[in-house]
Amino acid sequence: MKTREKQYPDKVYEEEKYYRPDPKKSGMEMVQVAVLICIAVAVGLVFKERILDFVDSTFDGLVSSGF
Repeated sequence: MKTREKQYPDKVYEEEKYYRPDPKKSGMEMVQVAVLICIAVAVGLVFKERILDFVDSTFDGLVSSGF
C-alpha cells in the first residue's frame, strides 16, 4: 500500500491560497482606521474657518454665474 501525502493549505501555491487574515494582526486594521479618522477630524477642526470660507466662496461663485 502506498501512503498518500496529506495536502495541507501551506503546500498550495501562493496564488491559489484563500485569503486568511492573521489573527494577530486582525485588530491592527481597526486601529489604523481609527487613527486616520482622528487625524481627519483634527485637520477639519484646525482648518474649519478656511474650509468654510472656501465652500462659501465656491457656492457664491456658482450662484452668481447662474449655474
